[in-house]
Amino acid sequence: MNSEGATQRPMISVMLMSELVKCPPSFFEIRQDVGREHPIFIHDHHKVNVCVHSSKYKTWFPDTLGEILKVHNETELESLSRSLLSKPLFLDVHLERNSKLANHRHITTGDFAVVVNPEHPVIRQQMAKILEEGKADMSAGRSFALEFEFNDVIKAWFKQLMSEDGITDSACYTLWECNHGRIVITNSSEYLHCYDVSLENTIIWMICLPCCLLTCPCYRVHRCFSCVDRSVTVQGEVVYVSMNRWQRTLTAAAIMQAIQSQMQSPRTQVVGPPQAYNTVNPPVTTQPQTAYPGYPHPAQHQQATYPYPAQPAPHPQVAYPSASQPAPRPQLPSYDEVMRNTTGDNTKLIQ
Repeated sequence: MNSEGATQRPMISVMLMSELVKCPPSFFEIRQDVGREHPIFIHDHHKVNVCVHSSKYKTWFPDTLGEILKVHNETELESLSRSLLSKPLFLDVHLERNSKLANHRHITTGDFAVVVNPEHPVIRQQMAKILEEGKADMSAGRSFALEFEFNDVIKAWFKQLMSEDGITDSACYTLWECNHGRIVITNSSEYLHCYDVSLENTIIWMICLPCCLLTCPCYRVHRCFSCVDRSVTVQGEVVYVSMNRWQRTLTAAAIMQAIQSQMQSPRTQVVGPPQAYNTVNPPVTTQPQTAYPGYPHPAQHQQATYPYPAQPAPHPQVAYPSASQPAPRPQLPSYDEVMRNTTGDNTKLIQ
């Protein structure tokens, strides 16, 4: 392992999935199959560990290891540990910023590719420690689950990027989300975070409160006696990568512009980023008025046609001169009009 070269590369690299297609890393080969709308990424197993597991991009990487990495003995765990600490780790994450001010909601979403450099001393130290603890559990015959969490560090980078660009949360309610940035090594099963008491699970707990009060304590007690759960929230410097150039001073506006350019369908459409809010005079937007079924708009109202029996068209009426009604006399121009035609439009008339 070349430690000098490992420190020169970023700890955690992030790039948009749309840019990954345009400029993939050297360990990927893009193939376009007939009948598929998306490309297929074929990677070299000796150069990178691919752990893509989102439903949207899992079909893009058919040889992915997925989120749960199962091991059955010490030999498999040792081999997997050497692979994770010596080769880049490729993930896909979904970032979302959901902010609300009064009755206005702004949603900014983006799909990113993440490359973790485990050869960097900072990243290696955090991952190697929990792997050694897992080896001790395996040697002792215990069931274990090792969780590597990358969502928090990427979400913190995204929030800092927004704040540096002047987009703050002081005047509105904002919810930040980062999903799919997690892998688990286990010889049993993964820990289910839906039983955690957290802000993300508040809505679920409110809807299923009786069920959660019954099942959550039982699951936590059973999990405590049946499996050893270990987790590490990996910390490090996150760098945005754009077209093979390492850009450490990229602004949020540039990233948001790139996110908007990758829109493919109305479901994945990006709205944002929102402008800086003014707490004194908040922005006012007008929404188009909805036309309800019972109150049609006059311009859209049309009279229905019914199959009445055909009637002959009326004959045109011709006006004949009559003795009682003499023909109208031609209207003569007024005096003012005559004077205007004679002397011009700018001549003042003398009454």
